[in-house]
Amino acid sequence: MIFDFVPLSRSRGVKLLTPIAVIFIIAALDYGTFWSLGHQEIYKRHSKGVAIALWVLVAFTQFNALLYWSLIFIMGPGKSPQFQPLDIYESGDPELTPCPDMFFCDQYGFPTFNSHAQSIMVNRAFFSKDLGYNVLKYDHYCLWIGTVIGEPNYIFFMKYCQWFLSFFLIMMVFLIRYTPSNVASGEINHMFIPMYILGGLATLIIGALYAVHNRYVAINMTTLDEVTGNQRRAYAKYKQQTNPRRPPPRKEEGIRYVNVKKDDLRLVVSYDVKQQLFNMGYKRNWINLVYNGNRNHGLPDDFYTTSRFISSLVIYILPYIDIYYAFKYAHRPELDCEGGSELERKRLKFESYGSQVNEEFRSYIYGKAERKECYIASYVSPQVQKSAGGHYSKTATEGRISSEETQKLGKGNRNSTGSIPTSKAETDSSFEKKQAEMNADP
Repeated sequence: MIFDFVPLSRSRGVKLLTPIAVIFIIAALDYGTFWSLGHQEIYKRHSKGVAIALWVLVAFTQFNALLYWSLIFIMGPGKSPQFQPLDIYESGDPELTPCPDMFFCDQYGFPTFNSHAQSIMVNRAFFSKDLGYNVLKYDHYCLWIGTVIGEPNYIFFMKYCQWFLSFFLIMMVFLIRYTPSNVASGEINHMFIPMYILGGLATLIIGALYAVHNRYVAINMTTLDEVTGNQRRAYAKYKQQTNPRRPPPRKEEGIRYVNVKKDDLRLVVSYDVKQQLFNMGYKRNWINLVYNGNRNHGLPDDFYTTSRFISSLVIYILPYIDIYYAFKYAHRPELDCEGGSELERKRLKFESYGSQVNEEFRSYIYGKAERKECYIASYVSPQVQKSAGGHYSKTATEGRISSEETQKLGKGNRNSTGSIPTSKAETDSSFEKKQAEMNADP
């Protein structure tokens, strides 16, 4: 949420006290709404029926907001299972995770291994230091709520924003309507002033937040994606300055990589973070939020009908109905792997916990591979590289890894720092350094 990326917000004390402070602020606004505005102004001087209507509406919206707040914690953000390193050498080792035809990697072609979680990272997952595990489809740490927002509890976060926004809108409408008569009586009720300040700010902030996240749903984007884009723009702006006065921002070029299989080769293909590679179209994205546990795969094409899109919007707007669907689809369905081997099941499981890229992005990646706008992964043996002739580059344009360094990887997987771990101590140290650089828990 807004202000979640301020450095002070990473303090455990701030993270603990902020939700408590929010509750006290809501209690103060309740006193102003129920007593000062509802009873002293409306009930006594205007209409008992209008006062009762105000009390009912405020109680209803606030109950729903607090309900969805608790459901965010009950559901949780979604914990990624531990996955063994990918079998990038295709050795058939049953202890390793079989290598998909396409997976996200670093510039040398290695998948990301998180040393804290002791797991290969599925795409869109992010390690949370607060929770101690990889969160599926990590969106952000919400300072005001007090927990992480991820794949399964995202819809409850949206409903939380919806009902708290409704509470503040109702309070502000009644406040604006009855303030003139209160002033005409001689002196404005002193509770009205903080109600205007807090209510106005909350309406603007939550309203903007709610609008932004509705856009995220429509294009299947996350706050983390938005942060990456902002960091890229900040870094590009910094590079254009001849005499910058401020410290340099985090280096972010906005380039990412996927490792794809083509014939006997593993190729590294670059892409831009601006590409909406997980966007399946606004109709499918909304349906997936309600009917698919916020995942973008696993349902047949004929499921995505216009009527189901409309019903997903209705369920999204109305209270309580979404709770049934959220818990129903929170757990992934059983993998359909009849006749497949155990290795095949492991590969499918690994892929099922990440998001699926759309066909446009898949065509873009394989199109670049066909045009040889790519290079061979650095761990591919020299013999295979030689057999490919001079058609492909042999490594990334910067920082080629030697074959001796590659052997140090053991199973052939990089940790989340992008460096080669030669010992557990070095792995943990480099990981901490990178986590600090990346602002690990935004």
